[in-house]
Amino acid sequence: MLCEELLVIEEEGNAGGMLDIINLTNGVEVTHQMCLVRCLCSPICPGISGSVTHSAGGAVSTCSYSVSDDGFTALVMLLPGVNHIVAQYATHVVTRQVVFTPPQQEKFVRLIYVTAFDEEKFQGPAGMDRSVNAAVRRIQTGVLALQTFMAESLHEEGLDRKTFKLELTPKGLPKGHMRIFHGGSEIFLKVKTRVLVGETTASNLYIPAQVVSRIIGGMCRLLTSTEGLFRE
Repeated sequence: MLCEELLVIEEEGNAGGMLDIINLTNGVEVTHQMCLVRCLCSPICPGISGSVTHSAGGAVSTCSYSVSDDGFTALVMLLPGVNHIVAQYATHVVTRQVVFTPPQQEKFVRLIYVTAFDEEKFQGPAGMDRSVNAAVRRIQTGVLALQTFMAESLHEEGLDRKTFKLELTPKGLPKGHMRIFHGGSEIFLKVKTRVLVGETTASNLYIPAQVVSRIIGGMCRLLTSTEGLFRE
């Protein structure tokens, strides 16, 4: 009966169900671009999806999400300044205003994608898009998820949401640098660990892109789909 009631818009409100964003308070300020939105809803009705609408800087986007045992999780790419987030499940709607202020510290993390000169595509299962552009997107998504994971982990421990700063492109996305190993792919596979960690400076931290991909590769799939995260 509750599921049927959820499909009807009541003029006096929506009794018999609930929806809440449990990890974000209204007006919260964050320093990570990929915002985690955890939505708790009940009752769970088969066939009904949740959705999150994000609006900022005159742009509006909406994505739908499958609902699990107690709700759904979304990832939203914030723009600097005020961002409006609207979550919906059936007739229930909840809103949050999130202020994104990029990290201001001087030091930043730089991504390095190391590949052999005779390796045209990155390694992966058959049928996967292994082009350079696909690799860049995966690397960007992975390091943004890592940035968010650090901030949210601190928050869950009762601390402020703090995280590291990334080197960004003019479009505001993580910037990757390619390094070509000229010894060939067979030799590269044998010495890649030494090659990947070999470039550091005193002022910034360099993270090999392959390391980020291995650590974070399955993280976004566990949270939710990342399709549509990046605005052109």
